Amino acid sequence: MLIHLLLLVTLNIFASPNSSEDEAARQLFLQGIKTYQNNYYDQAIHDFEKSLELIPHNPTILFNWGLSEMKRKNFGIAIAAWRKAITIAPDFQPAHQALKFASSQAPQQTFSYSNNSWETFRNSFLRQFSLNNLLFLTLLFAVSSGFLLIKYWSKRSLALREERPLPKFPTVGSLLFVGFLFFSFSVITKIIDSLRPRATVVAEKASLYTGPNREDTVLFEIFSGHEVVVLNKMNNWAQIKIPGGPTGWVPEENLFLTSGSL
Repeated sequence: MLIHLLLLVTLNIFASPNSSEDEAARQLFLQGIKTYQNNYYDQAIHDFEKSLELIPHNPTILFNWGLSEMKRKNFGIAIAAWRKAITIAPDFQPAHQALKFASSQAPQQTFSYSNNSWETFRNSFLRQFSLNNLLFLTLLFAVSSGFLLIKYWSKRSLALREERPLPKFPTVGSLLFVGFLFFSFSVITKIIDSLRPRATVVAEKASLYTGPNREDTVLFEIFSGHEVVVLNKMNNWAQIKIPGGPTGWVPEENLFLTSGSL
């Protein structure tokens, strides 16, 4: 069912290629769809990867690539592709559905979310909205609450001057103001979160070291699909922090950057 939905989205995205590069990406993408439907998943992966080289920030291509990788049991790469698709287009529901599917199908040790409160808020709410969506909601609540509260204080001032009963407290306006504060906070956290590089472990398992060297002490192993925050980069090593957990170093080749930049 997901693949049929994808074809529908594809027709809209590639309906009017803007350049020869877009047209080449479109042909590679459609070829990937065809090979995927014929169960040639290795070829489909190749086609989607080539298409992504031409249009690297296309959530639809990333979604299909993830489907193909999942068919080859490459859970880490599939999950990383869908996370990047969501970073690019937070309202792209097929990628959200695919991540939910992956959480039920991937081996238990390969798929993990942190249980701390920030990660829960980020995964359940913040990732569902783009920055533009949050800015719009903030403006909407600001205008709505501002209108009602200003109207109330105007009536209240007039009632005090004329010694009349005070107007009824604007419960709706107050709730809208709370909503404005919440979405203002969400905008700030969305901006901060977008600036923090995150990556997904794509190796079946990767050792977390105390330093950027294989001779350093191994803390423990993390598995494919695990999302981490990237703190630093040195040569071919990345310093990462497991959300709600410790900090360590892993070879950069074990990671797929899904948001932010280094």
